[in-house]
Amino acid sequence: MYDVNFPPIARFRFTVAARGLIELPPYTGSTWRGLLATALRRSVCVPGLETCDTCLLTDFCAFYRFFEQGARADVQTLRYPNASPPFVLDLLGAGGRTLAPGEQLAVGLTIIGDSIYFLPYWVYAFQRAGDLGIGRGRGRFALTEVAQESALGADTWVPLWQTGASSAAPLEPAAVAFPAPPDGIWIELLTPLRIKRRGEWVTAADFTAAEFLFHLCQRLDRLESQFGTGEPGGFWDAHRAQLQALPPAPSELRWHDWTRYSSRQQQHMKLGGLLGRFRVPADALPDLWPLIWLGQYAHVGKNTSFGLGAYRALAG
Repeated sequence: MYDVNFPPIARFRFTVAARGLIELPPYTGSTWRGLLATALRRSVCVPGLETCDTCLLTDFCAFYRFFEQGARADVQTLRYPNASPPFVLDLLGAGGRTLAPGEQLAVGLTIIGDSIYFLPYWVYAFQRAGDLGIGRGRGRFALTEVAQESALGADTWVPLWQTGASSAAPLEPAAVAFPAPPDGIWIELLTPLRIKRRGEWVTAADFTAAEFLFHLCQRLDRLESQFGTGEPGGFWDAHRAQLQALPPAPSELRWHDWTRYSSRQQQHMKLGGLLGRFRVPADALPDLWPLIWLGQYAHVGKNTSFGLGAYRALAG
């Protein structure tokens, strides 16, 4: 029904089992990202340099691809000088918990483009992360299974790796089957949405559905430029006039602050964003429906690699 030029998206589920007591903070996105970055770097870094700036191996390095520049070395991204990482974390319901020894937890990871084939590196990263520990007291865990969604949005999972397995090859991404567009939708923001307008954070009082859809188009354009054909997807250019003409729509939003500790900057940082829901004007459907549907898996706004900017499109 829709022919959308966008790189493949694959969703993975990493199941871990607590080896001791694990106390997780209320929101674990930055915790998991920092831990996995450390674990992956320790697993793959050959020269052991303090920074990647002078390393000769960055074109081939999994850590550099996911946690430094993001884009493939052969892609020119002059239109988007700030590279996006080719992954997002899916951690809904994973925080604010205490895991007893043996209790399991599923960590979702979405990978975009040909970075999907770097999956074995993530298996090693999760194993190494389990030895490093997470949360208060650095509770340790063991990776027990990795599964992949059979097709984007299907919510059926195929095991790829279990303890003791000698391989972890991802499935070839299936063609995306977009569901039929509903007559109307609400967007429910599941994790804080952080978007800026002219250098200032957009608050609940300033927010419009058109602003959200603008940032969605920009996000998908950037990802297509970096991880697809190397050219922008043209989503914003194609829908600019339509978005600029959209009427106001009902919204029920609030600002939510949360704090993370940055090991790189050695300080606590406050990261606020919007939560709640808003209605998408009927004028935006069905033309924008495939982009809205894809964005549920790519996320929108700042700090998507922490799992921020997650949303769900609900008919109604």
